Amino acid sequence: MEAAIIAAKRGHDVTIYEKADRLGGKLVFSEQVSFKYDLAKFMNYQINLVKKLGVNVKLNTEATPEMIEAGKYDWVLAAVGANAFVPPIPGTDGKNVMIAEECYKHIDEIGENVVLIGGGEVGCETALALAEKGKKVSIIEMLPELCPETFHLTRGVMLGLMNDKGIAQYTSARCTGITEKGVAFLDKDGKEQFVECDVVVMSSGMRPRSDLAESFHMTAPDFAAIGDCVVAKNVRTATRDAYDNLHIPACLHRLALRLQTLKYTKYSCGFHPGSRQ
Repeated sequence: MEAAIIAAKRGHDVTIYEKADRLGGKLVFSEQVSFKYDLAKFMNYQINLVKKLGVNVKLNTEATPEMIEAGKYDWVLAAVGANAFVPPIPGTDGKNVMIAEECYKHIDEIGENVVLIGGGEVGCETALALAEKGKKVSIIEMLPELCPETFHLTRGVMLGLMNDKGIAQYTSARCTGITEKGVAFLDKDGKEQFVECDVVVMSSGMRPRSDLAESFHMTAPDFAAIGDCVVAKNVRTATRDAYDNLHIPACLHRLALRLQTLKYTKYSCGFHPGSRQ
């Protein structure tokens, strides 16, 4: 949406293809989590701005390279996101296993005892959301610390809340299997442990949908992949990526026009204004 907003503000005719029945993508979950109210406000602000700017939005429409090529667009930005990574642990195909994104859709329906596999930022936030619903939550993480990639102030608050909610935390642990009754793992001392649960939530990171993004490469004269389909990180990074991809090409275009008015000599390090020697 950020890329569409910037392009529309410049006067371009912009179209968004969205396979879901609403805009928001992976931010939709924020409306169901109390401590994500700022993110929900940001999402709705962008949705309203898209409408206000007259962006053409095609909901329930999964774009294909053929569809986009037929539209004869001048510039295509692929923002197709990332898929949840599910590690090769025996039992991940069980009926009691879901990914974190699905968890929010059924948060009031799932069982009372929940184990999350993966203690990054997504896993910790999901654990807090489940704990707020009164669930008994445990997190199993293979690294020595939970959410080490999170900004330190945010991380400190998050870990404090997790402790207050009584969320069980197993770090330096390796899952060995999932059954209908729970999760088996080796703790930091190499001892076998088992946590009983009703539901197992996979929060083991994301993998960019780079192949899908690349399939749109030849559908228009100009193309760029942006957001999670390049590197799956966070909202701030994805928003900045959209901004850069809309602003840097414009700067380069102005530079090219400027260079056309100058005589220059081409050196190995670039271009040097001046007379030829």
